[in-house]
Amino acid sequence: MIPICDPACDCLIHNYLMVYLHVYLLYGMQPLLALVARNCSYLTFVEIVMTEFALDPMKVAVSLKYILKEDLPPIRIKNDNNVLSYVLLKDMEHEPAKYPIIVDVAEVEIDNTSITVPVNAHSSGEMFTLQDMASDICEASNEKKVTFVTLKS
Repeated sequence: MIPICDPACDCLIHNYLMVYLHVYLLYGMQPLLALVARNCSYLTFVEIVMTEFALDPMKVAVSLKYILKEDLPPIRIKNDNNVLSYVLLKDMEHEPAKYPIIVDVAEVEIDNTSITVPVNAHSSGEMFTLQDMASDICEASNEKKVTFVTLKS
C-alpha cells in the first residue's frame, strides 16, 4: 500500500486515517458503512450501531457478530476486548465490506417499578470484594430496587 503522505506529517488526512476505520454494518437487509474510532469501546460501538440504524435502546437490545471464515461459527462481540480484536482484524483488511458486523435485534421489556440500586459496598481498602457486591445486590433485590430487563424473542 502506498502511503498518502509521510507518516511523520501532521496533516488532517493522515491523522483521520490513523484514527478511524470503515465498518460495514448489516441489519437485516439494511447495510450501512460507519466510521469507528480505532480505540472504540464496546459501549461506544453499540451506541454507534443504535444511532446509525435509529434503534431505540429503551425498546431493543442488539447483539453484534461477524464471520471470520465461512466454515466457522460467527464470532460474537461482547466486550471491549472483542471490539479491539475486531478493530485489529479490520486494520489488516482494508476492504470495507470484508468482515461485516451482523446486527441482531431483540425487543426488550423494561420493568420501571424502580430504577435505583443502592451501592453500599464495604471496601477492603480501595478494592471492593465480590462478596460485598453480591451482598449489596441481594439486599437491593430484597428491597425490590432492582430493574429487570426481559428479552422477547
